[in-house]
Amino acid sequence: MKTSEDDICFDVMVPATYCRHNAKVAGIFAAILYSELADYVHRRSYDRKKSKEVWDGWFPLSVEKIFDRTGLTPEQQSEGIKILKKMGAIDVKSIGLPAVRHFNMKHLN
Repeated sequence: MKTSEDDICFDVMVPATYCRHNAKVAGIFAAILYSELADYVHRRSYDRKKSKEVWDGWFPLSVEKIFDRTGLTPEQQSEGIKILKKMGAIDVKSIGLPAVRHFNMKHLN
């Protein structure tokens, strides 16, 4: 997938792979977060195919889970989310009480 030097690369062929281009364009926190979200979507799509589950593209991923898998602190995650939202790579919303953060990766659905 061709991108300009200022665009994030949505073509994450190997999940959980850190993309140096994304780090240059969006920063290290956004690049690590994006790779983690892409990995989650990839794993979820595999499970979904087995179960024939209908999926709307939104998925929960807690601050704690992201920290455990990436080492990104809550502040670093917030910074990455802000950048990825601004670039149009993800949407984020809170669902339920207590609120649970859900993501949607527009380009991977």
